Amino acid sequence: QQQQQQQHHTLELRTAPELSDALVPSHLVAGGVAFGLGPAGHLTLNDCAAAMLAAGIEEFDTSPWYGAGTGEERLGRALRAAVAARGEAQSSTPKVTTKVGRLFLEPDGVSPALSGYDDPERARPEDRIVTNDYSAEGALRSFRESLDRLGFSEIEGLRVHDPNDNNKSTPEVDEVAIAAGPNGACEALRELRKSGKIKTVGLGMNCNKEPHQGKPDEIIRLIRLCEAKTFDSALLAGGWNLLCQTGWPCLLECQRQGIEVHIAGIYASGLLAGGETYAYIPAPENMLTAKRRWQELAEQFGKSLPAVAIAFAMLPRCVTRLVVGMATAKEVEDTCRFMKEAHTVPLDIFLEAKRLGLLAADLPLPDAA
Repeated sequence: QQQQQQQHHTLELRTAPELSDALVPSHLVAGGVAFGLGPAGHLTLNDCAAAMLAAGIEEFDTSPWYGAGTGEERLGRALRAAVAARGEAQSSTPKVTTKVGRLFLEPDGVSPALSGYDDPERARPEDRIVTNDYSAEGALRSFRESLDRLGFSEIEGLRVHDPNDNNKSTPEVDEVAIAAGPNGACEALRELRKSGKIKTVGLGMNCNKEPHQGKPDEIIRLIRLCEAKTFDSALLAGGWNLLCQTGWPCLLECQRQGIEVHIAGIYASGLLAGGETYAYIPAPENMLTAKRRWQELAEQFGKSLPAVAIAFAMLPRCVTRLVVGMATAKEVEDTCRFMKEAHTVPLDIFLEAKRLGLLAADLPLPDAA
């Protein structure tokens, strides 16, 4: 009993052999942000989707929020093209999970923003209007509209997206309580799962804690307000990587509740993979310094920084998936190469990082042996 209590209060981490077994392409989820209105064109995205499927990446995460609905539509088109190119039947549709809570309307403020965003007669996606709706009715409407944009008759799952932590949130409206309460989004998602219309229910929230983003306490609150076994998985973004571990209590809560964790933001929104942003804004000096110190440490161990970042993200046993944004076939190739290299990252590197103050002194780490 004492051992069980200790497990509930300590984040359980993988041993080196367990970590190696977990670092496989099928445990990657393709993040759909890059499929929104970004620089990549249709042919590039089609090639990217084909490369993902060829590499064994079969799970995809998206949201109406990504590109005001265009992320779903462009992902759906790319996946259908990739599946058709492989000559497979529609029954082999990849596993797509999208989100509820953010609805998009045409500029008239009434018409739903459905598929066909690139029709020249349509208003620009940039002019679409976002509204928040964490009710059961809003979740069901969001589900229907997402199916239309994706072009699929069914999808793998739905996640509640960023309640109380988005650009429309206000202190007067408790979106977490609405989502978790009677006639809330979570109730609708449980019913959809029960009826077989989706297979999984999840949440997708930022577990970092920056002035502009992230409320890890609200993640724990949402989980505890919902009835037991509501969530199959939790997509936790931004708060479990080499530069930020504020999501640690959220992982611990998921471990206690038996909720699988999908970690996003493993590169701290790009800084650890050669970019210049941290938490989606220009990286502050303290994070640039921390990144340089991690780079030096990785080089001392003869490893690339992205490979070290992947290995760290997968350390907790409750983490079953890593969510990585990829917009080109080259980025897919690089991600798979870094994941393969992550097999060889010694656990000693994290113990040394702790000694150097790059990781918190009380952060649990597995023995190097």
